[in-house]
Amino acid sequence: MAIAGNHDSAPRLEAPAALLKPHNIYIRGTVPRTEHDQPDYDYFLLPLSTRHNFEAVCVCYALPFLRSCDYPAGMSAAEGLSLYFSNIRKHHRKSDFAGLPAICLAHFYAAEVLGKGIAYAALGHIHKAQSVGEGAAYYPGSPIPLSFSEKYYRRGVNLVEISAEGETTVTRLDYTPLRQVETIPAKGRAATVSEVLDAIAALPNRQNGDDAAAWPYLEIKVEERQPEPNIMHTITEALQSKAAHFCRMLRLQPESNAAAETESEAALRETLADITPEEMLRRTFANLYKSDLPDALLERFRKAEAEAEKTL
Repeated sequence: MAIAGNHDSAPRLEAPAALLKPHNIYIRGTVPRTEHDQPDYDYFLLPLSTRHNFEAVCVCYALPFLRSCDYPAGMSAAEGLSLYFSNIRKHHRKSDFAGLPAICLAHFYAAEVLGKGIAYAALGHIHKAQSVGEGAAYYPGSPIPLSFSEKYYRRGVNLVEISAEGETTVTRLDYTPLRQVETIPAKGRAATVSEVLDAIAALPNRQNGDDAAAWPYLEIKVEERQPEPNIMHTITEALQSKAAHFCRMLRLQPESNAAAETESEAALRETLADITPEEMLRRTFANLYKSDLPDALLERFRKAEAEAEKTL
């Protein structure tokens, strides 16, 4: 069973539904309407059986991500969700499966909209595994890291056991994804260019027969203490032989201090007429990199300034 989330194209996700249904795979992505232009709440009720027979043992409320057009105008997202769950529950009570426990599969981030009577709720939208609200409502978490900010999240699945009376036992089964995400430096805000290159040199080399699917995704955070126009080329070359997938590089300037900020603010109060282009360059460089302008860069600037004056 699968439902559409907020990043999915719901119609595209539902397109193969008819082909998957004979294999007992059900997809809910859109909100169909009845002939009275009301949501078809029965569409979201799915009786589930065990693997051993076809007799239903529970009912799943399978609700995809709702957009503002799916519920009455003027309602908040929480109010729209409450409306849907209230009506789905009413349709469940009137169905042939009224006495069976109910579980929920949904994609949202509003709390306390499920109401009572749900034996287990598997929720999507928040990537970090956690329980929410009262009862057995869980965000199991994304199966793999979806950004570098998630590299320390625990990954796993919930094993859910539900009795005929609706009593629920949830057991967490942790696992390590095949592909990890790594950052250089592993700790701290950023590293110098030389430190980054040393860390790259320590990475495992690619070997014949390697499974590239197991190589980690890699991000690099570089502290630029002076302009480094060739840094991307340098780092890309250093990674050519390494068993890693290079995803991005963040180029960070040295952290400022209060004194430097005060000087910068004072400089801004001066008019451009009072400051030469060379002095502006020196101050800007010092503010960004917390050091004096190197002679080599100053010489390049003076040549460029001379060419500009000739053109003018």
